[in-house]
Amino acid sequence: AEARFLKLIGGDLSGMSTVPEVIVARHCGIRVLGLSLVTCAEAIGKGKCADPAEQNLDDIKVPQVNHEEVFQVGKERAADMQKLVGTIVDLIAST
Repeated sequence: AEARFLKLIGGDLSGMSTVPEVIVARHCGIRVLGLSLVTCAEAIGKGKCADPAEQNLDDIKVPQVNHEEVFQVGKERAADMQKLVGTIVDLIAST
């Protein structure tokens, strides 16, 4: 139901529990940079039209995603994320 709603309103992605952690970190005075690794984009992919007024609810189909597939994509992309974080840390350190 959540994925169908996100598609209906034109959403591209859905994240999990980022906002509460950022709120707490900012409350503690910690600067925050958010990065996301998309592991199951096909679960939220756009329907035929991004405009919710033009979408037909009957056309919105959300494939089932299993945990193993999400875990495998995470493993496959781990090195990319490590390289990105390393680059960001190097950039921050050089300023």
